[in-house]
Amino acid sequence: MNLLPRDEKFFQSFQQQVKFICQAADLLVEGAAAGNARLASAAHQIHVLEEQADNVLHEIYTRLNSTFITPLDPEDIQSLSSHLDDVIDGIEDSVHRMLDYRIDPMPGTVLELCRLVQSCCG
Repeated sequence: MNLLPRDEKFFQSFQQQVKFICQAADLLVEGAAAGNARLASAAHQIHVLEEQADNVLHEIYTRLNSTFITPLDPEDIQSLSSHLDDVIDGIEDSVHRMLDYRIDPMPGTVLELCRLVQSCCG
């Protein structure tokens, strides 16, 4: 029996972050495979996902600052959520760079790297 409640919602928030990362990685692969026209649309959708992931990150920090007992060390929660945010930020940055350089057709190595990122999400 626990006398002091622990907030277990951090794990749900981590799962939300991972869900957004996987969706962004899927869009990155789709956009890179289809070419620049689809890539621009994917970039917009990835940006929306990145904003949603940022909202989850802010919720984690708010919850972390108001929770007395956490399921992990507060520093570990902050580090994990921050690193997950770095992943989706990197995906967003990559898609914008691919658009800026207007590479057409997309080299096979770029597609291979995009698929590698996608497979890491699994």
